[in-house]
Amino acid sequence: YAGEIFSAYFFLASLAAVNVVPFTSLLAFLTLPQAYNLLRTFKSRVPEAADPMTAALLRSFGLLYIIGLLIGALL
Repeated sequence: YAGEIFSAYFFLASLAAVNVVPFTSLLAFLTLPQAYNLLRTFKSRVPEAADPMTAALLRSFGLLYIIGLLIGALL
């Protein structure tokens, strides 16, 4: 699970490093604390609300990524 979560950040950084996506798309990295807290919670136990918690992370990551892409397109 951790690999799947953090691979999104790794690939986003890689794509930004080779200019496939604009640098501003790295706004999605603002969700790293949320991802870390989620993984820390799941390490001790998987709560009943695991799916909604994961969905909230993905929603935040996606929105910030899209906002970063739009800002990059406007600059």
